[in-house]
Amino acid sequence: QGVSSAASDVYKRQITFRARGTTGIISVQPQFNGKGSKNLLSDAELFEDWKKYEVSFTAPADAKTFSCAIYSWNRLGHFEIRDFSVVLKEEKKEEK
Repeated sequence: QGVSSAASDVYKRQITFRARGTTGIISVQPQFNGKGSKNLLSDAELFEDWKKYEVSFTAPADAKTFSCAIYSWNRLGHFEIRDFSVVLKEEKKEEK
């Protein structure tokens, strides 16, 4: 029931996209300043029909650049991506 200040807010980002393909699995890794993040969607099942995927992450304070690797490592076949977006999600910390 308290008033929230900016200092108590946590800012997260979320990647959303739709994918389909024949590789069987897909992995997603946000990258900051050219280095991979620990926030990883690893080996998610990939289908021949379109499916929505979501990956949430927090950017490090020193992040100057952002990129995202979407891959299917050592797999034969192909995959397609549609409707890729990165959005800022504001979440309030609960006060004790």
